[in-house]
Amino acid sequence: MFAVNEILDIAIRLEKNSRKIYLEAAAKTSVPEIETALEWIAGEESAHVDWFEGLKTEVSHQTDTLAQENLDSSFLNTIIGKEAFSLENVDFADIWQVSELIEVFIESEKDGILFYEMLKAFVLEEEARNLLDRIIAEEDHHIETFRALKTAVPSP
Repeated sequence: MFAVNEILDIAIRLEKNSRKIYLEAAAKTSVPEIETALEWIAGEESAHVDWFEGLKTEVSHQTDTLAQENLDSSFLNTIIGKEAFSLENVDFADIWQVSELIEVFIESEKDGILFYEMLKAFVLEEEARNLLDRIIAEEDHHIETFRALKTAVPSP
């Protein structure tokens, strides 16, 4: 059974995983613009963690549940672990343009939305479904921010 707080804990873990990957990549790149962009997105992920932690104080502590047969928190922990979806497969050393890096950010946000949509399919409790809708809306907002940022970045 998953409580609303457990869903938020999943979101927090995903954001922290992404932040860690971005900071590790920033430390390894030799392109100053890429390093700056990676450090910026790591800061954004930290802000997302703060937002999700703030949501934890907003939601009630009801015992809402996921409709589950073969799905439990150990299964989700196995899926998530230290992963950050598509970021695990990115070789940041091969990225030389900020616009290309922004595409990585967009794909990562899309992966997050797909995950939350999948999770939502198993949620029966209205409060938990509403929370997932808020998280998905926030991820959509991030994508729009990245798209606007991409149009502002000069082409090589």
